[in-house]
Amino acid sequence: MTVDKSLTLLGEDSTTTIIDGGWAGTVVTVTADNVNISGFTIQNSGTSAYSGIYLYSSKFNTVSGNIISNNSLGIYLFSYSRGNNISGNIISNNWIGIYLFSYSNDNVINGNTISNNSDFGILLDSSSYNIIYRNNFIKNLNQAYEDPTCRRSNMWDEGTEGNYWSDFIGEDLDGDGIGDPLLPHLGIDNYPLMAPYDKMDPVADAGPDRSVVQGTTVIFDAGGSSDNVAIVSYEWDFGDGTTGTGVTITHTYVDPGTYVVMLIVKDTAGNSDADLIVVAVKEVAIGGFSSWLAAILGVVVTGIALAALICRSSILKQRGNRI
Repeated sequence: MTVDKSLTLLGEDSTTTIIDGGWAGTVVTVTADNVNISGFTIQNSGTSAYSGIYLYSSKFNTVSGNIISNNSLGIYLFSYSRGNNISGNIISNNWIGIYLFSYSNDNVINGNTISNNSDFGILLDSSSYNIIYRNNFIKNLNQAYEDPTCRRSNMWDEGTEGNYWSDFIGEDLDGDGIGDPLLPHLGIDNYPLMAPYDKMDPVADAGPDRSVVQGTTVIFDAGGSSDNVAIVSYEWDFGDGTTGTGVTITHTYVDPGTYVVMLIVKDTAGNSDADLIVVAVKEVAIGGFSSWLAAILGVVVTGIALAALICRSSILKQRGNRI
């Protein structure tokens, strides 16, 4: 896909609106200025220098709220791509997460979670005056690299806060949330964050509505829930006065009725989201289990009554013999 005019590409849901490159070439190429791309999963570019999103000599674009994964280069800014805003994306499992090359200057890169990329989380080569802050760099083989010739011109903070680095081993001596010793981290970040920066809510997914028969064990699965960093808790309210926790959990409804089940998920920063589903519990059909149980109970009751009658008859007979 090539975007050669100013426009907005807006996906309905970044987890389900997918642009797939099919492992061939670059997935989205932008050659125009003032393009907005938001709300997509962009994945599976070709190998070598192919990208998920490629900005070629392109300026003043916004790339936000996307999932960029399984590409050679996640987001690639090349040849005087300037004044762009790259924010709030999840960029993972690429070869290089974000790559700025050939005078791609004056860009703002913030609020992204850049993780598990097999070479670099971010790579800056011959690119200056960029601002990189409040990003989460998590378990990339090489978290960041900056061309030494432009090292002092790029900023890795906005004056008080830098980025979160999963390999930072310093301490927060004054309790302000910023690492104190061992600075600058990687020779670039003077204000490393002690915890992931996360202003994005997770997305709760309790699964589909259900229709079951009373007494049936229902399996609830929140595995479709997602977050830009990590979900740390899954809380269930089954609508019948009982609760539970866990990604996957089972519950049995004793009484028929309609129950509204609520799932609440929370991430590492305490952000939360909820999802509701409806479980319709039907009474066991007459002629099925109910009639079978009634028949058994009837036999038991009849047997008890008969035994009582025999016992009473025996007692009366004994009394008559005494007379």
